[in-house]
Amino acid sequence: MRVDRESNVTNLPLVRPTFHVVLWSRSPWHEAGTTPGFVADEYRVRDVTDVVDVLDWARTRSAIWGVYVELQDGDSTLLARIAGTDPSEGAAFEVRAVRD
Repeated sequence: MRVDRESNVTNLPLVRPTFHVVLWSRSPWHEAGTTPGFVADEYRVRDVTDVVDVLDWARTRSAIWGVYVELQDGDSTLLARIAGTDPSEGAAFEVRAVRD
């Protein structure tokens, strides 16, 4: 970041990453394992508090659904199962966070 020496103000815009978090319904009856085009819910995530809210939302459903978290940032993908049933037993939710 460049800062103007006289005013101590940056001359570049400050950009905070924004993520869209989408919950997809997993389908054991579909070849790819997910029901295409089905969005259970969507969040715009700006900070870690929003991510915690999304995970809390998902955990309230984990008694019924297997909950998976997928975070995508460029080519990097992190996939983790946090709670719930085995996907082979029924539909599960997947949380996808895609950077704008």
